[in-house]
Order: sequence, then structure tokens, then C-alpha cells
Amino acid sequence: MADIQFNNVNKIFEDGTHAVRDLSLVVSEGELLVIVGPSGCGKSTVLRMVAGLEDITGGTIVIGGKTVNNLQPQQRNVAMVFQNYALYPHMTVRKNIAFPLKMMRLSKKEQNLRVEETADLLGLTSLLSRMPKSLSGGQKQRVAMGRALVRDPKVLLLDEPLSNLDAKLRLQIRNEIAALQRRLGRTTLYVTHDQVEAMTLGDRVVVLADGFLQQVDPPKELYESPANIFVAGFIGNPGMNIFPTVLHMNDRGRLEMKFGADDIELYDKAVDRFSGLANYEDAQIIAGIRPESFVSSSQNTSGNKVSVLVTGVETLGHENIVYFRLSDSEEQITGKPFNEEMTTGKLYTMRLESTQHVEAGSKMDIDFDTEALYFFSRDGKAIAKAK
Repeated sequence: MADIQFNNVNKIFEDGTHAVRDLSLVVSEGELLVIVGPSGCGKSTVLRMVAGLEDITGGTIVIGGKTVNNLQPQQRNVAMVFQNYALYPHMTVRKNIAFPLKMMRLSKKEQNLRVEETADLLGLTSLLSRMPKSLSGGQKQRVAMGRALVRDPKVLLLDEPLSNLDAKLRLQIRNEIAALQRRLGRTTLYVTHDQVEAMTLGDRVVVLADGFLQQVDPPKELYESPANIFVAGFIGNPGMNIFPTVLHMNDRGRLEMKFGADDIELYDKAVDRFSGLANYEDAQIIAGIRPESFVSSSQNTSGNKVSVLVTGVETLGHENIVYFRLSDSEEQITGKPFNEEMTTGKLYTMRLESTQHVEAGSKMDIDFDTEALYFFSRDGKAIAKAK
């Protein structure tokens, strides 16, 4: 095993695309670190630079204390599993798994021993004589994993390995990968665009956007304390509702915020959660609230009743995802529109219990605890929580 250090790593392609920007990060020995972000954010490029499949434009990558910038892929002792499996169709499962050992010129006896140990680890023993075309998607993924693990690499790289599988199989293989990584303790970098995979697999999760590292933290910390608006909206399914607002002091000396046409008084606990929130009085800032923090006002009497128009309902059996709009636009609240990339626009989401009957096109009153709010400055950065 080995740790991985990224020191101010940059990658600029020949067409001028700056795919990775000044990435500094340490992956601990034995850690499963997940890199997540939208398409084009640079996450697969990071993996390919570690593997030696992409040259580094600037900075250094260090694996196990050794700078690998100028090392060939075969000299780095890392193994990579690709999205498309990349199995040799004319070879049996046994030969596919053994292929890297053959390239290492190990003896037949050593090859067979390692293949059988790896096959037993992954539940592939009964499939060793099969050809790839006769395997299911999940079986092919296990063979690809086996071919990587049989080399006993210091670092394992997984590039969206589950994206070709159906939802049920993704869940099964995801659990198998997590259990396998815990058992082997192999330093692992796992790339995905699926934030559910990221949150359920990673010891820590790196969020990338436009080549920049937005935040790296354990999953719970990412969810509860997003560093900026991008992380807040990206992590969570559905993501956090983001909306522009203005704070002002009411005639009772209490902070209030605008939500649609309504003034919502902030409880002391909500104000106390954020250092210096009172300094933003009369300033245009951005607030956020998770879909699960809303309730029907018939279930709560906090006094924060807001009237909304329901535009759509997704019935999921155990819950309903309700889409709604506010009565007033953000432009009316702030006097000018916010950057669309920094807000979710005028459509919001909430989670309600399936026992609550809601119809599209209807009006309803909702309520929420202001302690569940998040606040961000106009530059998109989180207003610091009180320690």
C-alpha cells in the first residue's frame, strides 16, 4: 500500500482546455477516496494522471514517497479498472485475469496461484473457463476488478466502474466493492458522477467542478457543512434549494429574511449557528434549505407559513417529491436577478411523507425550522458556522 500526494497539479490539453487546476490533496494509505463531479470537471483526468496515461502539465504526483511524473505506467505499480471493462473477448476469464501476470513474466505456477486466489476472492472460480461474451455485466465487472487486483498493486484506480450496470446491479456491486476494499485495505481512488455512490462508498469525498477542488471531507461533513453553493446543490438528491434573500431587522430587534413574498423570522438558534450573520443585515445574500426540511404547515406551527404553488409531484411509494414555486420572483425580492448558476431558479423541491396527498396545480402552505437554513455570501462561499 501507499499514500498519494497531489502537489499543485495542473493539466492543460493541447487545445487549451485546463482540465485540472492547482490540485493539492493527500490520499492516506489504505483510504478509499471518491472523486465526484459533473461531466467535464476533470475527475477522470486526475485518475489518468495517477496511472501515467496522461502527462502532467505542472506540479507533482507522489506515490508511496516517490515522485512518479516521469515514470511509465508499468513502473508505478498502480492498476486501473475502466468503465467499459476492456476485457479481451478471445480469452477466457482465467486468461483475462492472468494477462498482466504474463506481461510480468511470472511462472505458470505463480500465475495460476494468484488467479485462483483472486477468483476465489471475487466469486469467479466457477467462471474461469467462460468467455466474456457469456458473462453478465456484473460478472464482467468482477473480472475487470480481478485483472487489476491480481497484480497486487499499491494503488487501485476505478473510473466509473458501475455506470454500465442497471440500478439493482449497481447497488449490489457497490456493496461488494466497499466490502472488498475494507478487507484488502488497498489505497483506492474511485471516480463517479453519481453522488449517491460517492456518499455511500467514500471514506472521504472530493468534489470537483471546472477542474477546481471545491471541498474534500467525509460524506456526512459534506452534506451537513457544504463549503459553497456548488457543493450544497450537488450533494444530496434532490439537492439543496438555493435562493437569494435579504436579511433585515424587524421592529422587535429580530433578524428576518425574505422567502418569496414572506418575511421569515430567524430563531436565535439559527442566528447563533453562523458567525457574524448579523453583519449581513440589509445585504443581499443567498440562503439554502434541504428538501427534507420542509413540512406541510398543517403538521407544524412554527409560524413560518409560506404559501406555494405545487407544479409537480413524484410519487416514490415511501415518500413524495414535490416541486413548487414561490408567489414572487427573486428579482422582486432583491431588485435584480442573481447569477443563474448560483441558484436553483424559481423551482424548488421538498420531501413529504407519502401519506400526505398533494396534487400538481394546487396551492399549499408549507413550514420549516429556520435552524435548518444555510447561508452563503454573494460570492457563493458558505458563511462560517459558529464553533
